[in-house]
Amino acid sequence: MHFISGLMVHQVPIVVTELGPNGDPFMLHIYAAVAEQERRKIAERTSQALQAKKARGEPVGNMAMIER
Repeated sequence: MHFISGLMVHQVPIVVTELGPNGDPFMLHIYAAVAEQERRKIAERTSQALQAKKARGEPVGNMAMIER
């Protein structure tokens, strides 16, 4: 959201395929806000999954791949 807003302040042209070249700035903010929320949810779910895996005593992280 912050990144998109910064681009808009500096009048960098942004084209969203679903909005076309003359997309409404308000809709661009909505898409950016939804994307930011989804990013947070993905990070939360990933963290919960890693904590559950660690609680089960399974290896977590890059070393888990090397140990195979």
